[in-house]
Amino acid sequence: MDEDRKEWVREYWPFLVGVVIIVAGNIYIQVVYGEDWVPGGPPLVLAVIVVLAIELGRSAYDRLA
Repeated sequence: MDEDRKEWVREYWPFLVGVVIIVAGNIYIQVVYGEDWVPGGPPLVLAVIVVLAIELGRSAYDRLA
């Protein structure tokens, strides 16, 4: 069971990072600007860019290693 969890985290951690960026970004926007949560916007764009960069880096590393 523990090994399955480690494998899952190893495979999907970039997406977990993306979710954290979206949640933290929306909390920041809500606290600083007083706006409501939005499904899109700057936090989503930043999360997509970061997750894509992580995935591209992982695939490049796999090819070179």
